[in-house]
Amino acid sequence: MDNQIRKDILKNFVESGERERLYEVVKAKLNARGWQDHIRNHCKEILKDKDITNVTVDDLCEEVLPYAKNSVPDDVKVQTMEQIKLFLHKTLSETSKE
Repeated sequence: MDNQIRKDILKNFVESGERERLYEVVKAKLNARGWQDHIRNHCKEILKDKDITNVTVDDLCEEVLPYAKNSVPDDVKVQTMEQIKLFLHKTLSETSKE
């Protein structure tokens, strides 16, 4: 897929509201499972284990982001990817009709 097609698809993904819709769906699913609280508690543990005066936001993010990504339940990842695939299929089929 060339860069222009990628840019057009991403633009459509954002402008159609699909990106925001998926964001809200994922956020709701994660909140319903207590994921945000789990990550917050993980951050607190990191800060307890380290000298809080020497921890920067960048340090915290560097340690927490990989952990947070890996702790997203697989079914949430799969469902989100399926929704993205449906959007891509619809977008590409509409583009090919033009």
